[in-house]
Amino acid sequence: METSSITVRKKDYQFSKDLERFWLVDSAFATHFANTLHVLFPPGENFFVKVINKVISQIPNEKIKQDAKNFSAQEMQHSLQHKKFLSVLRHQGYNFNLLENVASQTMGYIEKKWPQKLQVSMVAAFEHYTALFAKIALESDLLEHTDEEMKTLFEWHAAEEIEHKAVAFDVLKELDDNYILRAGGMVASTTILWGLMGLGLFTFLKKDKKLFDFATLFQAYQVFLGERQLGLRSVKAFWQYFVPNFHPNQIQDAHLAKAIFEKHEQRKKD
Repeated sequence: METSSITVRKKDYQFSKDLERFWLVDSAFATHFANTLHVLFPPGENFFVKVINKVISQIPNEKIKQDAKNFSAQEMQHSLQHKKFLSVLRHQGYNFNLLENVASQTMGYIEKKWPQKLQVSMVAAFEHYTALFAKIALESDLLEHTDEEMKTLFEWHAAEEIEHKAVAFDVLKELDDNYILRAGGMVASTTILWGLMGLGLFTFLKKDKKLFDFATLFQAYQVFLGERQLGLRSVKAFWQYFVPNFHPNQIQDAHLAKAIFEKHEQRKKD
């Protein structure tokens, strides 16, 4: 059997219900951006797993086939751990049923009705964004001053997103290396991702009466255009994906994941 470059690491995080309400850099906007991801990861990653598992038998390259199996196993672990955190959000009084339902029904409809290769293309595009989010989180001090369990969760998840960032892309190339197919998946995924993120931010910020708060607007500016530059970097990542010879491994970020894995392994030994 071919050796995979993707390692499956099983985790069992426990989250305190006494977690501060604005647990990420004391910012309502940054916290609820992350809380929205908590809600979206389970239905999103379940979709990724179903889509990739359906096409594994069609992959001729044994190395990519094994990477795809380990990719699915990693994503299942991510889904399980983030799903556990949702009880904390419910304990804090948040109702995100609408967001969950819209995300689940959207992914379910695509899985049942849309062409299989387009679904794989969408997974590859979604993974391009999650790797971008991971790179931003690990390059900055975003996770340095927060709850330790939350920090460890997001570090682990971010590092694995970087580790497997090219798998779905490689699966797509094995199935159909068609530029229009790749581009179409990016357009569809971008529309769905930012639509769901907007709904999630609206849901959480409305509950805290922070929608039109000046401090929250400034925090949004800092995240998208200021210190974090998520908006600018997302636009860059979007257009980068349309370069004909693009491949995720052209982005130099493996060292970020390696540092996290080494840190977590050392922590287990201490």
